[in-house]
Amino acid sequence: MNYRRRYKMKKSIFCLIAIFAILSSHAISSSEDIFRDTANLKIHNAEIDKPTICCYDSLELNIDLSASYDNPFDPDQIEVLGHFIAPSGQEKTIPAFFYQEFSRRYERNKEYLDKVAGPLWKIRFTPAETGTYGYYIEATNKGKTVRSKGKKFSVTKSDIPGFIRVDKDSVYYMRFDSGKPYFAVGESVAWTKRKEQTYGYDYYFTKLAENGCNYSRIWLVEWNLALEWVDSSQTQGTAYGPGKYSLDNSWRLDYIIGLAKEKRIYLLLTLDTYGSIMDKKGYWGENRWEKNPYNIKNGGPCEKPEDFWTDEEAKKLYKRHLRYILARWGHSLNILAFELWNEVNAPKEWVEEMAHFIKENDAYGHLVTTSIGYPFEDKHSYDESQIWDIKDIDYTQTHLYGERGNIADMAKAIYDRCIYMTEKYNKPHIMAEFGLDCGADDMKYDKEGKGLHVHNSLWASVMGRSFGTAMTHWKEYIDKKGLYYQFKSISNFVEGIEWLEGKWEIASIENLKLETDEKRYSDLTLPCEGDWAEEGGDDITVAQTGEVKGKINQFIHGMTKEGDLRFIPTFHVDYPKDGKFILDVDSVAQDAELHMHLDGKEIWCHSFGTGPGEGEWRSCRLLKEYNIYVAKYDKTYEIDIPEGRHDIRLENTGKDWIRLKALTLTDYRDESIPFIRVLGLSRNGESILWVQNRESIWYNVYRNREIKPVRNISFDLKSTDGEYEIEWWDTVKGIIAGKETRACKNNMLPIKIPELSLDIACKIKKRD
Repeated sequence: MNYRRRYKMKKSIFCLIAIFAILSSHAISSSEDIFRDTANLKIHNAEIDKPTICCYDSLELNIDLSASYDNPFDPDQIEVLGHFIAPSGQEKTIPAFFYQEFSRRYERNKEYLDKVAGPLWKIRFTPAETGTYGYYIEATNKGKTVRSKGKKFSVTKSDIPGFIRVDKDSVYYMRFDSGKPYFAVGESVAWTKRKEQTYGYDYYFTKLAENGCNYSRIWLVEWNLALEWVDSSQTQGTAYGPGKYSLDNSWRLDYIIGLAKEKRIYLLLTLDTYGSIMDKKGYWGENRWEKNPYNIKNGGPCEKPEDFWTDEEAKKLYKRHLRYILARWGHSLNILAFELWNEVNAPKEWVEEMAHFIKENDAYGHLVTTSIGYPFEDKHSYDESQIWDIKDIDYTQTHLYGERGNIADMAKAIYDRCIYMTEKYNKPHIMAEFGLDCGADDMKYDKEGKGLHVHNSLWASVMGRSFGTAMTHWKEYIDKKGLYYQFKSISNFVEGIEWLEGKWEIASIENLKLETDEKRYSDLTLPCEGDWAEEGGDDITVAQTGEVKGKINQFIHGMTKEGDLRFIPTFHVDYPKDGKFILDVDSVAQDAELHMHLDGKEIWCHSFGTGPGEGEWRSCRLLKEYNIYVAKYDKTYEIDIPEGRHDIRLENTGKDWIRLKALTLTDYRDESIPFIRVLGLSRNGESILWVQNRESIWYNVYRNREIKPVRNISFDLKSTDGEYEIEWWDTVKGIIAGKETRACKNNMLPIKIPELSLDIACKIKKRD
């Protein structure tokens, strides 16, 4: 190759590199300039997508607009408003929002979004009246305001039920604008796999819809659908920092809400989660304050997480964030509610201010709620009533998780919480999350996919006056174990119940008994509950019926917690004959010494050591952060107890805690008294009941304990005299298993169940 040819080739390569550099620079500049316009203010066109729509359907206006701004999300720079005048004369003002269209594709097991055309302004509006609407667009920029010509569109009748509201008469339940009741059935789909994104929601929402579900909960968080964040290894979507919102994640949320509309699923839209303000290492790696856009290191106004609640600039930014959410998605009927935070003990003043902001700026009056939890060490001191008593918080919610599977009877725990919350706050309530273990999904304890705790939780929450079923957080567990049928069964049962016609009260049950003369006694196992930092009961009474008065905490602390968490439980028992008191010991920290006293006299003592080295334990490990050993025992210890009434006292005089799985009292429970639970609701000649064999709990399945059927059960339901039709339901299949007619006399309706294996439900209605 001669010199001239080499020179020409080098020159060509150099030119190509230069052109590529210019194009790259232009691409970067264009990306940076996506939010900037430098034109004079002018509304060129405002095109409506359909001149005639149905009532409660949504329309869109695409607005061709010129203006001068650096940040289209800042209404102080550019504000575009749509004014809609209803046939009644009522006017609603709806903010426009900055929008970028995308198309999606799925390649190599991953979602990709491609931009379609350039960004533009949009307004979305949902009319609630029939007739002719008028509208015009108004824009303000740099002190100048322009206004479009007035136009019209028509709204026709439809059978769309409208937005969801709290029913004022029934207090605890929801209704649509049409008056039709809404009862929530579903699960949380807080996020999907990062590679799947909207395609993951396609899958889950289809599964839910096929199984009678009408509810889900989704999170706008860093790894899923965050609108306002900074780039990180976890960030999904394009992040621009404080005050500018992710257009691709916004489009994803558009798609998901549209999908929810298609599948008739209503969404609890969770706007953020506690990890966003954590600056300490969390169990799940939640500490994301370092990447929070409100952090001063990322261009935000806050030096520390606590400033987020009080800093005026932070509150102004957050309200702007809320304004964009309301402008873009406030039109949607399929948003059940906006949830300010997932599991955050936010200050009352902040919650009050932001809930009120939503109420003032949401043209459609969506419900507002929040949830409580972090900082978790404050859970016993944080006054949750200050939040639930806020006028603009429309309904209460709780999350319930076991700690290492310590809630053996989920039905009781969920039912008790639902009843407590509705009675205390006189507002609707929902158990928005539940699971067996806060540190692992439910497959840890249910590898075979029996789903008994899910089943019991769903039915107990319905009978607990919740406005929806308890919602599992572990969607992967439900999916992998094929448990969607659980939702279908409960959905079939609640369909057709008139939740709104009068106030439902707790059903009154009397004369619960077995129709038998046989006298037998069986072992009674009492699961231990509570958590490490929760006090237990000093006095616990165990009746021969199996009823327990008082709380049995799984942790019995030693001398290191003297004057703090240490308590000495005393069990008041009545053995019908000689038996045993069996301790099922799970684990021990830093050595424990347990003493048992019977009626004041010590009858048993055992020292539970820990490592290093070998010992009685199965395994032992050093907790370096505390410099203590924790030993796994997983052993039982039996102590003989004579017939009669006794006080059994357990005292740990060792260094640290001993953790108990369960206590068993042999030959103790009187089987002539039915070991069942009857939960239900009643009002004006109508009742729903769920009857549960109390041995039918996940803990017994997990421990391979036989669940014995209960036969010849009878009880009376308090009601008004007359003829009643009882419709018995198979709770697994979700079908009617039989019908019968019974007469109520002296305000007592007799109910008889020949055999109860696990559980059964019924609907009871007075004949006209």
